[in-house]
Amino acid sequence: MTTKTDEKERSYVKLKKDRHRKSKSSTLSQEGAQSVHRTVSLLRTVAEYDGRGSRLSQIARKAGLPIATVHRILAALVSEGFIEHDPMSKLYHIGIELYTLGIKAQQFAIRDKYRMSLEHIAQETGDSVYLVMRSGFDALCVEHIDTKFPIRIMAYNIGSRRPLGIGSASLALLSFSRDGEIETILEANKLRCKKHNNMTVQKLRSLINLTRKFGYVFSEGNYMKGVNGVGVPIYSHQGNVVAAISVAAISERIDQARSKKIARLIKSEIALVR
Repeated sequence: MTTKTDEKERSYVKLKKDRHRKSKSSTLSQEGAQSVHRTVSLLRTVAEYDGRGSRLSQIARKAGLPIATVHRILAALVSEGFIEHDPMSKLYHIGIELYTLGIKAQQFAIRDKYRMSLEHIAQETGDSVYLVMRSGFDALCVEHIDTKFPIRIMAYNIGSRRPLGIGSASLALLSFSRDGEIETILEANKLRCKKHNNMTVQKLRSLINLTRKFGYVFSEGNYMKGVNGVGVPIYSHQGNVVAAISVAAISERIDQARSKKIARLIKSEIALVR
């Protein structure tokens, strides 16, 4: 027979267990949050030293954490590709996976930022519009607004790549990069570019000079014969080229005279967003 005393004891035991569970859960939650904060702190610390690299002792001292803890977290980050470790120099650097995440985040941010402008340009011109970003030595299409014109030009699909310098947006990305970078890109892409209408380094240099002179790209069959395009760069607040907007159509629709009007339209839309 169960007495009131037994019920009270069971209630007390249950209450005690519940409190213990909640306390344990809270402790685990705090430990998890602490681990996240420590990991982020270490990523930021490594990033600060990334130009010259940093040693384990430097990172631990800067982060204010025990060396053993820092070593354990960095080892996990290295295995995931977010941090790189040179076993010879013992230096840590930011890993390629972190750069990849950063590029993806930038792609979404720029795409969302210029989406309305792309739609307005497409509406005004009646032609296909593309938003392209640099990815290594490639031009990567991150957005495309299709034309209403009966003849459609599929110069790019979202996610497709081509060597920097091939196509109007791609040429804009190349032409308005820094001089040292341009030479590196030309050398890296010379064999790949030759597969596109036999585009040589000499031809690209001439196109770059012409583009810089006019302040925008007018591409006549650069990527595809019978297709012309206009490309305009987008700059960051630091003055670096981060993306380019282009308009493409059959050559009969975009000649030299109309290319100027399209370039002005694109530039005005970019100015409004910035």
